[in-house]
Amino acid sequence: PYSYDRLYLAKRENLKRFGPIYRERLRRATDVVQIFDPNSAGQVLRREGRLGCLEQTLTEHSTGQRILSATTRMFDATQKTMYAFPWYDMFRSPLYRQFVRAKKVCDSMATSFIEDMKRDTHALKMEPETNSNFLSSLLALNELDQQRVVAVINELFIAGIDSTANALSFVLYNLARNPKKQDILIAEIDGIMKHSAHLHITDSKPFLAALKSNNDVSKEMIDKMHFLKACVKESFRLVQLAFCR
Repeated sequence: PYSYDRLYLAKRENLKRFGPIYRERLRRATDVVQIFDPNSAGQVLRREGRLGCLEQTLTEHSTGQRILSATTRMFDATQKTMYAFPWYDMFRSPLYRQFVRAKKVCDSMATSFIEDMKRDTHALKMEPETNSNFLSSLLALNELDQQRVVAVINELFIAGIDSTANALSFVLYNLARNPKKQDILIAEIDGIMKHSAHLHITDSKPFLAALKSNNDVSKEMIDKMHFLKACVKESFRLVQLAFCR
């Protein structure tokens, strides 16, 4: 029978055998590329920009809210059908129709991102292969048609949103259960942000002051937060992410 423990052990064995990046054939002969090293994923995706999903206020028709809502509906339908009897193979069940409607929203938004990238590349008079972000590299591959590129972008949207929300929730939960470690983390963040010249923060609680002033936390600042990275890794060790969990 299916269990998260068995899934985790199987993925760990694959990681040992094949390394942090490998291709795997799933059900219905679907090929996927598995990336297990967080540093590898970061190198691939760090230049892709932002979707706006973390804005403090999201309107119903904003890009971020539309992606979040569609992703929630897709995972809800997938979770309820993946390990149940496949009625959707016989007729268009309500969950199947829910999935299709949400998928169309994601396809439409992925297509829009692709068209925006093409326009930007043309406006800057750049060859796609000379650009350093992931989407431009996909568009430069002649062997990939637009439908396949849309599928890859959707995977980034859907799996990325779900995994990020899941992981962040458990990081916050584990910190809440360990207040001493939470205090250490707050002290680290405050110390680094207080000494960051571009923030101009003199408040006794730099982290809260930065949030209120909408100042961005830079990559250089994150690089110095070693205890924060340790907390995230420890949370992953305690609670492993799994598909449709």
